[in-house]
Amino acid sequence: MFLEENPYIIGRPIYEQECFFGREDLFQFIQNNLRQRAKVIVLYGQRRIGKSSVLAQIPNFVKLEQFAFIPLSLEGKSQKSLNVVLRELALEIKDYLTNELGITADKLSLPSRQESQDNRKIFSDHFLPNVYEVLEGQNLVLLIDEFDVLGDYSEESAANHFFPYLQSILYQQEKLFVIPVVGRRLEDMPNLLGLFRQAPKQEIGRLKANYATRLI
Repeated sequence: MFLEENPYIIGRPIYEQECFFGREDLFQFIQNNLRQRAKVIVLYGQRRIGKSSVLAQIPNFVKLEQFAFIPLSLEGKSQKSLNVVLRELALEIKDYLTNELGITADKLSLPSRQESQDNRKIFSDHFLPNVYEVLEGQNLVLLIDEFDVLGDYSEESAANHFFPYLQSILYQQEKLFVIPVVGRRLEDMPNLLGLFRQAPKQEIGRLKANYATRLI
């Protein structure tokens, strides 16, 4: 008897479009809110429910010509300074533009390596405008995984400044959008809720019965 290989993958996100099943209503929710120009769309759910896989599949299932999606992660950044976090995020964006989208990004103005340099202004006033330019006018959507790791912070870490900084540049820059993924209950992150209180929010829960049937 031939048994078809189970397409469900545990232990890593599902990057392959053909191995991903369901969540059409979630992708429609994202698409509708981006069309309405919602600057932040918060996705949340319990651990191991498939949040990272959903984030990886947004570029495949949310089809909007004027939006470019770039996946990022805050994993391992909870104890780093804001200067370091912004430089690392800029490098991730540049690498994705070059390696995944095939865009020449050699002229991007990267934030400084020096801790004494204020990378906030470089990131918002130089780096991001350069990104919009190489994207030829498309809107930039940052898909940020492990967003809640910055909820566990010391006074010196980026989290004490990252959320308000992100909020400030989001509403200054017309072409910037963010879809963060949170792996804990939203009420456990009052700083996040306070800054993005008006943002549309959607839980990533268990697969519905019809989606699970298709998966099987």
